[in-house]
Amino acid sequence: MPGRDASKYTWAVANGREMLRALREAAGLSQMDVMLRLSDAGVRVDQAHIQKIESGAIKRPTASTLDAILTVGLQVPYRVRSDVLAAFGYQLRWELPTAEEIELELKLDEGEVMCAIWPAYLIDQAQRIWAWNPLFPRLLGGASDDPANEGFIGLTVLDILFNPAVGTHRQIANSGTFVPVIVGWFKTMTRQYWQDPWFHEFMTKARTWPGFAEIWDQIPEGPQLLLRTHSTVPVEIQVPGLSKPLLFRPVHVPMSFDPRFAVLHLMPLNAETQTVCAAWAEEATTG
Repeated sequence: MPGRDASKYTWAVANGREMLRALREAAGLSQMDVMLRLSDAGVRVDQAHIQKIESGAIKRPTASTLDAILTVGLQVPYRVRSDVLAAFGYQLRWELPTAEEIELELKLDEGEVMCAIWPAYLIDQAQRIWAWNPLFPRLLGGASDDPANEGFIGLTVLDILFNPAVGTHRQIANSGTFVPVIVGWFKTMTRQYWQDPWFHEFMTKARTWPGFAEIWDQIPEGPQLLLRTHSTVPVEIQVPGLSKPLLFRPVHVPMSFDPRFAVLHLMPLNAETQTVCAAWAEEATTG
């Protein structure tokens, strides 16, 4: 058994160095080119060190060295960095995506978001909203082509539920049951960022929202809470102009290219909701 484990580890490292070399060659870069990029960024990794990693003379380079080569030297996207580091036995921390990574994900996931015949939107692991289909603004009482919709870009799901400045928090008809579940989800999904400056800035703002602090301080977080509640508690949305709330089940679909992103589908749960969504989808197509 120990011998088999060792062979698996050796194969993983070999696969990692092959991936690293293949990425460099695909980019048309020599080891010297990579070293010069690192040097220009103030990172001290010489050509001999890169050669030893690719040849296997250095069996397990440090995570920081590998990440520097991948990020600065080869400039590969997050998912590729994650895969190479995993091949060497490291797990890449889920830092917030950069503007360039968000833009790339918007292009890759446009079909998944726009082709849905119910409200759908793209979020990252900080639960920030980056794109949506034409049905999503209709839920919030606006037209799909309203320029004011741009104000939702970069807001979190909790802004939608609590922030008075956004003006949508009163539309959740079953807020007593649904909102605590989403707060618990957010609390669990952002746990690793609680010491980061962006999270402190967010929490400072969020604690000024009516009712937020009380729920945040009381609600538990953890994987078991998510498994137990998130897929079973629907959301009732009172859309301006409609007499009855629409009923949806949120369905979280992770994206394979970059696991930090997901598309949130709001699936109709009754005939009335399905009829309204179908009418909105037809208007979006013909309009």
